[in-house]
Amino acid sequence: MRIGINVPDKAIRLIKKLDPEANISQICREALNSYTTALERARTEITNEDMDDIIEHLEHSAPYPQIEPDWADYAWQDAQDWIRTITPRDWHYFLYGYDRHKDNSRELYLHAQFYGIRSRGEVKNFTDRSMENEDWFWREAVIGGNSARQKAFEKAENDYIGTWLAYVNEVRRKCLQHRGEKNMEVLADRQNAWLSRPEPELPFQLHDRPGTERK
Repeated sequence: MRIGINVPDKAIRLIKKLDPEANISQICREALNSYTTALERARTEITNEDMDDIIEHLEHSAPYPQIEPDWADYAWQDAQDWIRTITPRDWHYFLYGYDRHKDNSRELYLHAQFYGIRSRGEVKNFTDRSMENEDWFWREAVIGGNSARQKAFEKAENDYIGTWLAYVNEVRRKCLQHRGEKNMEVLADRQNAWLSRPEPELPFQLHDRPGTERK
């Protein structure tokens, strides 16, 4: 079978300079034979046990982590801390603006973070977590370039924000439910108190007495 091979002009000129009698076709055939021989040998001689040793060595000697951080777990912890430390005033401001951002997860998360700043203290957010795990993003860059690093960052942010909002939304739902139940209890107590009031008494001075009829 014949195929065409594109060889750079620079490479051909260099070969001819070094060896004017060189046969380019023969060199290409020998290079292909060497490659296939090496590939066949690697596939037949490297056993599963060899690969276990190789992978263990490479993973333990790698400068970057091999396992992606658990962004969802980070988010769950941080959302809990945010809820525990946010002031009631800021919580109500957050709820007030909730509907403006509820269709955009990232904007809603940033909106929530803004109202937690004054009371947040040591509570962490995605920026903190991403900086703590910067080696993971550099690993992606080493393997797949800057585009892979950016995709890894976007995935991490989406995983984190999605879980963070899931926790906060559940707290919000329970708060609204609790408030509704308390309102119903208060209204029921008021109604019962109203119904249990005694009938008004007629004041003594308004009683009809003989000789007091109007003429």
